Parts: sequence; structure tokens; C-alpha cells
Amino acid sequence: MIVSVFPFEVIYFRSPQPYREIYNFQIQKRTSLANNEAGECLILLEHFPVYTAGKNFQSQHLLISPLECEQKGIPLIHTDRGGDITYHGPGQLVGYPITSLRERGLTVHQYLRMLETIIVECINRFGINATVNPPYTGVWIENRKISAIGIGVKDGITYHGFSINVNPDFTPFQWIIPCGIDDKPLTSILNELPPNAKCPSIPDIIEVIIPIFMKHFGIEKVKRVVY
Repeated sequence: MIVSVFPFEVIYFRSPQPYREIYNFQIQKRTSLANNEAGECLILLEHFPVYTAGKNFQSQHLLISPLECEQKGIPLIHTDRGGDITYHGPGQLVGYPITSLRERGLTVHQYLRMLETIIVECINRFGINATVNPPYTGVWIENRKISAIGIGVKDGITYHGFSINVNPDFTPFQWIIPCGIDDKPLTSILNELPPNAKCPSIPDIIEVIIPIFMKHFGIEKVKRVVY
């Protein structure tokens, strides 16, 4: 457990947010943590529709032109996380942990595996058999990907993070090769539930994942901030 004069914050945006604004918010939080002006935090939200292209983006994995993306209302934004191209939109929970790997004594590899473990435990709580699928990153249901992870680390502090498909519209995924993987389908919590089962809401998922996150990161108390 890290001893800090600042509380660990869980910051939840109730309505979908633009990608660029939340990226800038992450940078602000990361800088404040690096300067000992604030503590660690976990940002949870849904995004307005957006394609994000990471450091390993290959242009052939975008199946339409950037102009067509704009025409469809899904801007393409190049960003500094790891990984290839993915889609974010309503019905998908996105989490951005701003944490100090140096203070926690974690390697990047250990941090990635911890995020996977947290997401697996969260999804399993809803009666879905989630698991990891080495050598691929993320969380899977058999060979179907339900959660993507793409992180950034600067000066030992994490940003970017993970997404969990709860009940998104999968249409925008048809115009990309998500994460550069073309032979494995995507899925969601809604698709994996038994017939007629009620799909949990984004707030339902949040209430499950927060204590699991706290357990694995050794956090005893959190300050919740809702926008």
C-alpha cells in the first residue's frame, strides 16, 4: 500500500466524453501526480464514438479513409498509447488508471497482467467465463475479445488504460481491424449472457470493478468524484 497525503480518487463521468478532452485530463492528472500535487486516480467513462490509433498503428488496419471516418461521425485520432487501432463509443466502459509504477514497485508487464486479472474477475462476477489469451493482451471469452488494453507510461506513471465491451454498437468495428487482429471476433457482456438475461449497466460494472481494483492495488479508501 502506498502512503500518500492525497486520497486515491475514482473519477466517473456520467455522460459520454470527447476523447481529446479526456486525454488532456489524463495528462493533467499524470503531471500533478509526478509533481506530488495530487494522488493516483482511476478515471471511468464512456467516450463519444472515436477511432484511436496507437504507436503500432498500421494504416491498412483502417478499412475506410479518414474522411469517411469524419463523415460517419467517428474521428480518427492518433495517440501515444501502445497498440494498434481500436474504437471507443457508448456502451463501452473505458478506464484510465493514473498510477505510479515506481512507487508500487511494478514493471510494465506486471501492471498489464494486473489489469487483465482485474477485468477477468469483474466479468466473471456476471457469470461469464472470462480469461486471458496469451500471447494476446486483453481479456477474452474463448477466442472472442471482450476487453482491450492499451497503456502509456511516462516517468514511471501510467495513463491510457482499458475498455470493456458492455453493450456497444459493433457496426464501427466493421471499418477497422481492431488491434490488428483479423481472425478473432469481438464480443460483449450482452452477447455472452444467457438468453433473456438482463445486461448490467455501465454503473453496475463500475460498482463491481472498483473494489476489485482496490484489492489488487492495495487501496483501502477512495474518494469518489462524479461529473
